[in-house]
Order: sequence, then C-alpha cells, then structure tokens
Amino acid sequence: MGRAAFYNGKGQIRLEEVPERVPGPGEAMVRVRACGVCGSDLHSFQNRWPQPPVVPGHEVAGTVEAVGEGVSNVRVGDAVALEPFVSCGECRPCRSGQYNVCTRHEFISWHRDGGFADQMVVPARCLLALPEGPAQQYGALVEPLAVAVHGLRRAPLMGGDTVVVLGAGTIGLLAAAAARALGAGRVLLTAKYPHQAAAAEQMGIRDVIRLGEGNPAEAILERAGEDAVDVVLESVGGAQAIDLAIKVARRGGVISLVGSYVMPPRTPLSEVIGRELRLVGSNCYGLIDGRSDFALAIDLLASGKVDPAPLVTHRVPLASIQEAFETALDKSTGAIKVWVEP
Repeated sequence: MGRAAFYNGKGQIRLEEVPERVPGPGEAMVRVRACGVCGSDLHSFQNRWPQPPVVPGHEVAGTVEAVGEGVSNVRVGDAVALEPFVSCGECRPCRSGQYNVCTRHEFISWHRDGGFADQMVVPARCLLALPEGPAQQYGALVEPLAVAVHGLRRAPLMGGDTVVVLGAGTIGLLAAAAARALGAGRVLLTAKYPHQAAAAEQMGIRDVIRLGEGNPAEAILERAGEDAVDVVLESVGGAQAIDLAIKVARRGGVISLVGSYVMPPRTPLSEVIGRELRLVGSNCYGLIDGRSDFALAIDLLASGKVDPAPLVTHRVPLASIQEAFETALDKSTGAIKVWVEP
C-alpha cells in the first residue's frame, strides 16, 4: 500500500491509502521525489475548477522504480521529470506535431492519477531522463519552465527583443529568466509582492516594476521606452492583465497568452487591429521546430542558464499536504513554489 492525496471539498485535501500498482506494457512506476503545488492545483483546492476524483499533482520529479514490457526510453534508477500530456498520436494536430492540442488528449492529474503520492504509474513516453546536477536537483520545476519556454517560443522570441513578462509567480519568474537565456535584449518583469521582487533580484532580473505603485502601463513604457516592447508574455490571467499587455506592446508587437482567462478583456479589440498586434495562445508545452519545450527546459537548467533556486520557498512532507496547500495559497507566507516531498 502507498499514500495518495485527493481533494475533499473546498479548501481540503486528504491522504488515503491506495494499493500499489504494477506498470503494464509501455508504463513505468515512478517513486515521487517532489511535486510542486501549481496555481491550477489551488483553483481545484478551492473548488473553482472541480476536478474528477483522481490524484492531483503534475509538476513531478522522481525515480523510475519499475518498467513494463516494451519500455526503452527510461530504465530503473533513472531520475526523471514528468510531461503530463497523454496524446492520442492519431488526430490531425498530433500528426502535425502539435500534440498539446490533441483532440483526445488526457492530462495526468486530471484524467489520470498525478504526483501527490508516494508513487505513480504513468506512460513511460511521458518521462524524460534528467542529467545529474541542477536539472535533477530542480526536476520538479521542469514542467513550469517548459510552460514559460513554450510561451516565449510561440511569440517567437527573437534575439535582441525587449520582453515584458506580466506576473512574477513561478511561470513569470521562469519566463523572465528563460527570455534572458534565449537571447532577449532586455527583460522587464511586473511583481505584485515584495518576496517576488526579491526572488527576481536573486535570479538576476533587475528591471522589476512593482504593481500597486502608480500606473503600471506608464511605468513599463517609461522604463522600456515608447513603442519599444516587442514581446509581452502574460502569465497572470484575467481582464486587467491582458488590458495591460495590449497597452504596452509596441505597434506590430506580439502578446503571448500563458495565463488562464475567464473574463474577456475590456480594451476594445480595435486597439489590436489598429496597432496590428498579434495575440498568440500558448497551451502548456509542445514541439516547435522539431524540439520539445521540455528538452529545452532541461537544457536551460542543466547548463545553469536558468537558476531556479530562489523559487522553491517551502518544502513540505506529503503527510502535511494540507499545510502545503494552505501555505501556497497564503502569499503572506512568502510562498512562490511549494514542493510536496513524500
């Protein structure tokens, strides 16, 4: 038997004993080493996004403990990160390499059991081996870094571009660091909380604009220059954030939408048309120009070009998972990324 977590009503998550599974053909069993609490996890925790009765958690790093028949991409003992998309491989998007918009995809932690558990059994093709060093040490950040990388590549980011990243949560901070590593000429970041600004400073991100201190659009344009922002990566979600993105992007610039949106923007779309802005949707991660965002994310960590050390602010044992979620939800704790470690 092992332990696994399940949501138990608004603001509650509980541990249960579950039988240990044996990996079938094409599957692998992973001993979870760390699983990050994502913003989407917090939405489900608060019952804003009610999810099926499966084990949550998709920011996973662990060690392969067993493999089923036919598995060759990973071996027992490998340190791995999880790419949670399970695509069909047959629909038109899959055949064209856009498996992240597969018409019949499943997502581990939503359709299949995720990583807030001692162990998990997943399709082996969803696992990527991690080299020794920083990529292993911060393996549970590969998934959010891949989200950030995909948003930048969807723009696409060109060498020398001025980039504004809206939001200094985990994905925003990683996007700012990745933009610099991928050749941006200048990177500006908006931060709501002092601890986010401090983390950005520790990561070498100097152009930080504190929200709540005057007009954010004016502050960005004063710092970057009028009609100078080539790429805006919006990581927060919400009408206010996309309105800000539209205001600061240069004529002919691009806005990469990474956050989750429920309400429409208030800015008239005539602004988008008249200034010929491009609004680009960015759905998690995928394959661009034959290279996966996950592979690039691993390379950025392994090379030290992205140092995520300041992001992991809390490490909580699986036995205290309720505390982990409450800590992640309460920004007065200084939380950026909370890891649950069995």
